[in-house]
Amino acid sequence: MMNVHRRALLVCVIAGLVSSASAAQTTFRFDCGPRDQKLAEGYVALSGKDVYNAQRGYGFLKSWGVDAGGREHADLRYVDSITARDSADKSPEDNNVTFRVDLPNGVYAVTVWLGDPSPREGRKGMCAAINGKVVLPEPGVGGWGLVTERKLPAVVEQGTLDLNLYVTGTGGSARLALLAITVEAPADDAAGAALRKQWEQSPAKDAAARKIIVGDQELTEAGRRGEPDRAAIPHDWPVRDLLTFSRSSPGEILGYSVPRETEITRQLEGFACPGEDTMFWLGVHALREVNDVRASCSDLIGSDGYIPAHQTTLHTLTTRPRALSDRSGNVAKLVCDLMEQDIPFV
Repeated sequence: MMNVHRRALLVCVIAGLVSSASAAQTTFRFDCGPRDQKLAEGYVALSGKDVYNAQRGYGFLKSWGVDAGGREHADLRYVDSITARDSADKSPEDNNVTFRVDLPNGVYAVTVWLGDPSPREGRKGMCAAINGKVVLPEPGVGGWGLVTERKLPAVVEQGTLDLNLYVTGTGGSARLALLAITVEAPADDAAGAALRKQWEQSPAKDAAARKIIVGDQELTEAGRRGEPDRAAIPHDWPVRDLLTFSRSSPGEILGYSVPRETEITRQLEGFACPGEDTMFWLGVHALREVNDVRASCSDLIGSDGYIPAHQTTLHTLTTRPRALSDRSGNVAKLVCDLMEQDIPFV
């Protein structure tokens, strides 16, 4: 029995669905690096020194980084970049920057490439927030000689899109690099609607560090998985006390998890050969305070027979802090762990 309470090198492609007030398609293509660089076809140069002004309609909110160039690469966007002067712990002002572009109100897709293609260069911990929503959360992306591509959602409601790029972690590879930014319209209204929903369900960026109390010690939380805002749960979802949801890994079901609509389920399916074991991961999110919550397993029915309920076991997963080896001793990450095997989930 338990009580369940509420809790629960960068290339950017920004594709926009303009508002009905403007029928014109808005397109920008920026190749980042030195102003005299050889540009990719159809792009204009964007330097780290290009600070936003209303007349131009785009730019960074501050001057930052070093305009670097000279790489050999078939894709001209990868030849030049804007890169932070040093790592996040030594040059924090260069590893938290915002690019602003004026756009009609509407929905936009932001595809980002984060990293550096040079085999001897490492980048890690790169995250992104768009107009206050964390769309690429901690621990971020990166690697050695690696460029990571991500398509991110954005909603513009006040005529500007603010793309905030920031870095978490310490060490020489915790460092930001930016290669290109493009702004284009998405394929159709359906794509725009999907992007709006994804952005609305992304968590708000919280400037204040989260704290974890372990015994009598206060730790700073890092590496939190991105979850939707609880307020973003659609009002037209069935009115229930509990939402049951499934994810591919138990590490993605934590004490603060909020399910997305596509994750909600009342049925679990799996496959195993004779003699094998298989596991299902099920989360329960309370929409209001609920007491006396119980779980049980029925017979598992398949096309060729069934597995009786008495051959199944249920166990409770718990959320606990784990120290991070690449951070200082007062930093921890919340992870999923299995409670003792002899404590069933009832």
